[in-house]
Amino acid sequence: MFRTKRIKATVRPTLRITTCLLAVLCVAGSRSSAQDATSHPPTIVSATADFAVQPPQLTITGTYFGSSKPTVNLDGLPLSVATFTATNIVAQLSANQAAGSFLLQVKTASGQLAAFDATLGTTGPQGVAGPQGPQGPQGVPGQAGPQGTTGSPGPAGPGTNLQLTQLLYSQPPDTAANLYLGCNAGGTVVGGTCGSADTFPASANVVVNGSGLSGDGAYWICKTANNDLFNSHPIAYGSLCSYPVNAAGARMAKPAGKVQQAPLPAPAKH
Repeated sequence: MFRTKRIKATVRPTLRITTCLLAVLCVAGSRSSAQDATSHPPTIVSATADFAVQPPQLTITGTYFGSSKPTVNLDGLPLSVATFTATNIVAQLSANQAAGSFLLQVKTASGQLAAFDATLGTTGPQGVAGPQGPQGPQGVPGQAGPQGTTGSPGPAGPGTNLQLTQLLYSQPPDTAANLYLGCNAGGTVVGGTCGSADTFPASANVVVNGSGLSGDGAYWICKTANNDLFNSHPIAYGSLCSYPVNAAGARMAKPAGKVQQAPLPAPAKH
């Protein structure tokens, strides 16, 4: 019996201490949860009005509305809260609520406030476009792209395959002449020469009356006059022809010239 009494006396204080510790922990946990519920400010994510029911209702979704009933104001006018949770509030609108944009405010029981620009009713027609704004600053250049693949070679161009051909014509005394020189097949006349082949002073007997491209573009024309009444004089006339790069064979032979000759008109008598 002596040993049993000692065991009972030892166990009872241990049970009381354990109960006391559990009570302290529970109270501390409740206070921490209450602080978490009021430490976050509320936020409003959306507000949707339902005018199909009477009275119309406004459903507000968000976060941290709290576990106690909040208050709701629309443009400063209080709304009656029908139901609420920490993330959803249903408030009653007036029966003659007008459409438009309003400042919606939700205030939690702990005094924290959330504001939201709510649009109620149907959306009106789109307004006219505003004026174009100023051009923004130029952005920073982007990185250079990768180098592209090499393209296939293009066709050969016309190049500068030119050939100058000159002929000599012995112009009889006291005559005028039109000397024509063109190109071989495939060539195009792009210029020419015309003048006396004599040295001075014999060259002074030859007068060049003009030179240029014929009307059809086929010849270079050299117009000369030999004013010497007794002697013939050499005339150098030629054509400058442009040929395709691969037309070397057509350039070997000199093109044939042609001559139109006539006596000089007699000087007018005074």
